[in-house]
Amino acid sequence: MEPGTAIAWSKRTTFGIKKHTMQMNLESVLKDVYGNGLFNVLLTLITSVTSFSGGFEIQSIIYMNYAPTFSCTGLPEQLDPSSVKWITRDVYENIMNDYSTTNSSTPILNTTVEQCYGMGKNMSTDRLIRFRCSSFVFDQSVMKRTVVTESGLVCDQSVWVPRLESVYLFFNAIGYTVACLFSPLGRRQSFLCFTAFEVFCAVITPFSTSVWLLLFLRCCRGLSLASQYVGLNLVSELAPVRLRSAYGNVYWLLWAFGYMSCAGLAYLFRDWKSLKICGFVYLGVYLTYPWTVCESPRWLVLHGRTDEAVSVIKKMARWNGVTLSPEFEVQVRDCFEKERTLYLKKNTKNIQSSSVDHPSSLKTGNNLCNSKHLHPLHVSNEKLDSVLDLFTKPVLCKRSLVLILVQCSVAISYYGLIIDNSFASDNIFLNVFLMGLIELPTSFASWATSAHFGRRLSTFLLLILTGLSIILAKAAAIPSQSVRMGLAIGGKFFLTVAYCVTCLYVAELYPTTVRTIGSFLVAALSIMSTTVAPFINGLKHVSIYLPPAVYSSVSIIGGVTTHIFLPETKGCPLAQTVAETETFVRGKEKEWSKQMERRRAIYDDEENGDSIN
Repeated sequence: MEPGTAIAWSKRTTFGIKKHTMQMNLESVLKDVYGNGLFNVLLTLITSVTSFSGGFEIQSIIYMNYAPTFSCTGLPEQLDPSSVKWITRDVYENIMNDYSTTNSSTPILNTTVEQCYGMGKNMSTDRLIRFRCSSFVFDQSVMKRTVVTESGLVCDQSVWVPRLESVYLFFNAIGYTVACLFSPLGRRQSFLCFTAFEVFCAVITPFSTSVWLLLFLRCCRGLSLASQYVGLNLVSELAPVRLRSAYGNVYWLLWAFGYMSCAGLAYLFRDWKSLKICGFVYLGVYLTYPWTVCESPRWLVLHGRTDEAVSVIKKMARWNGVTLSPEFEVQVRDCFEKERTLYLKKNTKNIQSSSVDHPSSLKTGNNLCNSKHLHPLHVSNEKLDSVLDLFTKPVLCKRSLVLILVQCSVAISYYGLIIDNSFASDNIFLNVFLMGLIELPTSFASWATSAHFGRRLSTFLLLILTGLSIILAKAAAIPSQSVRMGLAIGGKFFLTVAYCVTCLYVAELYPTTVRTIGSFLVAALSIMSTTVAPFINGLKHVSIYLPPAVYSSVSIIGGVTTHIFLPETKGCPLAQTVAETETFVRGKEKEWSKQMERRRAIYDDEENGDSIN
């Protein structure tokens, strides 16, 4: 739409106001004020810095917890160094005084057995001595300082490494659950709270002095990252329907830059604390959020805050180069008040059409929720659509279960691959950089695939391709290293595109009234499932084929489940209420969209006096 179209409508005919009012809804208002899209682009760019933070943070785990090779320096004084034999923990605990199977000339080398437990001869008595190493020297050719080298997290203490990774992912999930509780505050206030907490955690982490304090800070840091999904919801709700896919997918573009910048800075400094301190730079953008981030008009309308919603629309129009006429502003206000009333009428059983004593009040700009004539409408949103609907409404409950399964399959595979520091290359810097580089085109690819093929088919095809690529790259007997690397990168590409598509898909499948709660419930449980990823990667010590087999299987299961059970959202308006969502099912998408248009048209006729008894 060209700037100024909103003015043209009001001048088209003397009946233009009434005619346009009958056709206007939240989707059309967002389309009308889109103009050059500058407001939406800037808001997406600013809020998506949280996705940069997410990409940077998740990859910093690799460098923080990198475990280099090490040698034992704490040999007992009476031990003959030339007689040392390194043994496993089981042997250490069960060995008897039979030294006949050992080679007393074995040098102190970190080969097949790490230098954690050893045995050797006493120089004076020639008796066997078993010992546990307590001090180490670490190889610094890759990283000069990591959490592992700083706190000695090797041998018996190595259990801390998967704990530090898992608690971060687990509390990331808890953060999404907490975000559900913040839903009554609105998108903007929730976003500001989480980003402020994120700044606090990020600044404190490099100065932690113990592994216990670091564990606590990793929990807090995981909690704070829900901000990126709050921002995604806000951006999606402000975008017109035809561009929702574009904004929802491009939102994650900065994730890839955070990914790659982490690899570059880690290569430059080789120190986990310096890496974290460099990450403070992007936090400067967070300081602008109180002045640059607005509230979602959808949320404002459904909570009876029409004046604020109109103000946001006017601000969007101004930045987008669209000049609104006074008549158009009245139409927008009328539209918002009708959307609010329609929402309440759908969810309040006792409402009567006669409750609207003065339909003309829609023309005056009065807030219906505050009108003394609408006493039956004095019901809070929480008492209408609530989190309980996710479990009590049959369609919404089934959809939530399917979305949880699908998103878990995507998340487990995705996070499992990105914390595997040798998935594509044995060089940890090159591996992370390549994995980040391949994510750059994924936002555009997800935009194109979801717009062309739709959300459902895109998710299905991408997850099937992911599963096949992973299993071929890691489990198939392909002699060429280049081919295996190409398949690994391809699998990561398909999986990342699928992740972008499903994040948008989840937001579109929930109605506005419970969108934040539903999205965060799915995100929370899916991220919680990723806590098993470090342990799945650990299965490579049992068999190198187990991790790729697991990731391949869950990806394929997720794709098939999506195709069988979920409806297509491409070209469909966002559902506003749970009641609307209950009729939105697979195979009936077009009929549902037409039904939504008819409902609003009928309601417009009633409110304009065409069908009022």
